[in-house]
Amino acid sequence: MNAPVSRRRLLAQLSGALMGLLTLAAGLPAIGFLLSPLRRRSGEAQWVSLGLLEEFAGAIGPVRADFDYEARSGYRIQTVSNSVWVVAGNGNGQVPRVFSKTCTHLACNVSWKDDQQLFVCPCHGGKFGRDGAVVAGPPPEPLTVIESRVEEGELQIRLG
Repeated sequence: MNAPVSRRRLLAQLSGALMGLLTLAAGLPAIGFLLSPLRRRSGEAQWVSLGLLEEFAGAIGPVRADFDYEARSGYRIQTVSNSVWVVAGNGNGQVPRVFSKTCTHLACNVSWKDDQQLFVCPCHGGKFGRDGAVVAGPPPEPLTVIESRVEEGELQIRLG
């Protein structure tokens, strides 16, 4: 037979259970906060504005567009500056093509040379046409095309 439980023991057990519930209620949000960066998708795509479409539409040659975006790594959020090359459409309402500024050979930054009508890589002489295709040199692939769209008159690119 079980002996009756004393009032003191019953109150001690109830106090312990109550403290356990309070600790759990306070601890779950803290654990969720600490683990939230692990649940967050770091590879989520982000659309970044390069400016108004009309700024690029009238350009004769490619235009370098500088932009800033927020890069997330766990708890760390950092503002990063970057740039791309925007090649305007032929005036018939096409969305401009946007190219990475990075050469596909050794990741040097290419620049547009008006006198040659080419993107030129200063590292190993890689050359790309206005369409991003390899014209000369060692690059194994054309310049990377970055997905773009026009939203409310702004040219945007997709990162990630």
